[in-house]
Amino acid sequence: MTGHVSGERFEAYLVDDGLVRFEWPHGVTISRADAQESMAAIATLTGNVASPVLVDLRPVTAVDREARRIFASTPVTSRQALLVESPLSKTIGNFFLTLSRPTMPVKLFDDEAAAIAWLHDDR
Repeated sequence: MTGHVSGERFEAYLVDDGLVRFEWPHGVTISRADAQESMAAIATLTGNVASPVLVDLRPVTAVDREARRIFASTPVTSRQALLVESPLSKTIGNFFLTLSRPTMPVKLFDDEAAAIAWLHDDR
């Protein structure tokens, strides 16, 4: 790992290969403030360069509407891979893809290695 930012309710890491990894605590509902703070963390880690982002949605309980809007249109991510596992995390991910219409490529994965490979496909 080459960089780290701790948010109030997340951990963000800039990994050696240039991708940003987000981890959320178990049972969290992601709010607008969380989304804003997390996008600022990406900008800090990457120097405002749009970068691939791996988001672990497996422990997340919900993402509010304003947070989804922020995640869908942020200029600091070039693509997002969402790690899902349970029916709940898959529903959250699909809800984001369907209703928020992200401006960058976003894909759901249940395999972390496949997600990382996909994030690097655009290089």
